[in-house]
Amino acid sequence: MDEAEALSDQILILANGKLSAAGTPLFLKHRFAKGYTLSVQIEERPGEGDRVFSALCDACTEWDLAQAEHSVDRGTTLQILLPFAAQTHFPHILAALQAMKAASSVGDFGISTATLDEVFIEIAGHESGDTTAELADAIEETIHR
Repeated sequence: MDEAEALSDQILILANGKLSAAGTPLFLKHRFAKGYTLSVQIEERPGEGDRVFSALCDACTEWDLAQAEHSVDRGTTLQILLPFAAQTHFPHILAALQAMKAASSVGDFGISTATLDEVFIEIAGHESGDTTAELADAIEETIHR
């Protein structure tokens, strides 16, 4: 999928032998992905992910970060799913993380966008029946636009 994103203006996604979605890589990501992933390196201790997430929520008063989904991956990486609308709050979030890094509460951190692989998995899940009506409507809209 990385090659398709780099080389294509338009991408067609086929799932279970039928056209499931069509559009530019950016359009498909914004339409079917859940947002950005904020990854933060943390110490491997019980409850550390929740402690860092809570401190980050307290530091980011401009936006209700507590609404975001979060999980700890492999015990040392806190991952927070940020909606696309949170993009305007990135400077505040990153400044809070930089202050926490200076205080040695967290390690490295970064923000990434969804990959086309994740978009494909989301769409393929729809084709296998694991989806919501909202996703089904979005898929139908991309095919008929």
